[in-house]
Parts: sequence; C-alpha cells; structure tokens
Amino acid sequence: MKAQGHAIGEWRVARTMGKEGLVPRRMPKKKCGYSS
Repeated sequence: MKAQGHAIGEWRVARTMGKEGLVPRRMPKKKCGYSS
C-alpha cells in the first residue's frame, strides 16, 4: 500500500500548494475542489 501512502503525501502537498494555485494537474477535481 505504498502507493496509497504516497498519494496521501501528494494530497497534503497539493493542499498546501493549492493556496498559491499550484495544484498538480494529476490531482483529481474531487480532492482539489476546495481550492477551485
């Protein structure tokens, strides 16, 4: 389940970067809907 843990790591980073509008393109809209 390393892939799942890695995904969570990217989600936390994307959440922080979301404030600057630097959300990765790989992030699904469902997870980054709050930054839209």
